[in-house]
Amino acid sequence: MQIFGFTLKRPAYRETTATAVLAVGLWLTLAGFAARTDPDITRVDLACMLAVIWMVLMGRHIGVDPGRSWRALSFHVATCAAAVGALRLLLA
Repeated sequence: MQIFGFTLKRPAYRETTATAVLAVGLWLTLAGFAARTDPDITRVDLACMLAVIWMVLMGRHIGVDPGRSWRALSFHVATCAAAVGALRLLLA
């Protein structure tokens, strides 16, 4: 399947699980740091942070590596912005 010129692949179950575990671990670290440095951070901000971390990590497994080209990077920025916008609408 192709989207925006990228040939997508279906990641294996183990890749998806490992990515989810890595994303949650990284999110816990960053959320703890953010809570210590900014006491006004909201749950919506933390949910958006988790969504962006997971989308960037998962993008590598589906075949869109943000370090490969400017198109891949712009694709990641656009999808992350859309996810953050959707989460802000749903959780606000």
